[in-house]
Amino acid sequence: MKSIGLEPTIENVTSRYSKKWLKDNFEIYKPRTLNQQKSTITSLFRYLKNEGIVNNNPFLNITIEDYSAETHFSKDLNIMELYQVYKAAHELQAEGVNILAPMLLGIYTGLRTTNLINLKVKSVIREECSIRITLNKEDINNNQGEIETPIINSKNREGLLPIPPKAMAVICEYAQGKSLDDPLLYGLKGKAFANKQMNYIVKKICEHLEWILEIPVSKGSDIKKKTKTDKYFTPHGLRYSIAGIFHDFGVQDNSIRMLLLHSKKSSLGALDNYFLRSSREIKQLRTAQMLLETVLETALEMEEKFGELMDLETIYEQLPVAYENL
Repeated sequence: MKSIGLEPTIENVTSRYSKKWLKDNFEIYKPRTLNQQKSTITSLFRYLKNEGIVNNNPFLNITIEDYSAETHFSKDLNIMELYQVYKAAHELQAEGVNILAPMLLGIYTGLRTTNLINLKVKSVIREECSIRITLNKEDINNNQGEIETPIINSKNREGLLPIPPKAMAVICEYAQGKSLDDPLLYGLKGKAFANKQMNYIVKKICEHLEWILEIPVSKGSDIKKKTKTDKYFTPHGLRYSIAGIFHDFGVQDNSIRMLLLHSKKSSLGALDNYFLRSSREIKQLRTAQMLLETVLETALEMEEKFGELMDLETIYEQLPVAYENL
């Protein structure tokens, strides 16, 4: 502002000059999120206060509400849709698209991509039909909003999550020939899991199911664009799905929180206590996983061998009773 003959005071900071500054400095300063923008303005006002231009910094007391969950909300899958995804993963695997192992992990555990990326071959504990999960500080901090009392001085924690038997057999076969410290999961191009690999796999599933369609950009045009139908879902949708389905089964909330790597509401966030091999939560999850796997496998076998499509909606209504009996 001095270079164009204006005093750098608040009265002179109009929208015009703000936009000019943003345009000139965009490549240097890139505050993308609301919190980053708030921090940038807070820093600016801290400077202005130190220079005596303003008397206080009102942005220190502003709280940015997080609407990201609403913005990126993914559809959850009902039992029939989950079966279609399950079947599509098997069909693509048979065609040579090696995605069955990560999809089964997504279906039965709902693990976040960050957790899937961290899995190693040595994470597979075949004799216990489980995978070893390491929660680092970042994972724990991401769940602070889920618990009543924040975790203080959190450290990395490890524990086991159950995997149903047929899915475990697929994962063990997937891991054959790899070293113990090799990544467990790989993307569509054969590279170790990173960033958006699970997104690409789920997108492949949606395209296979025609939940993503290619339609002409205009009538008679040869140029097509991909359009998502109302069936489209994201990897995070698998978390919603497994949580909702297990809740319908009658699995207790703390067991579901354990599966999603959330802290118990009734505890001080002692996530490590969740992972006791003989805990009630583990038994509930293992029972629910095996029941769901039995339903999906039976439906797949009936359709492939006999051409019969099971009435999964009606069967689903009876699963809470079956879960209780088991």
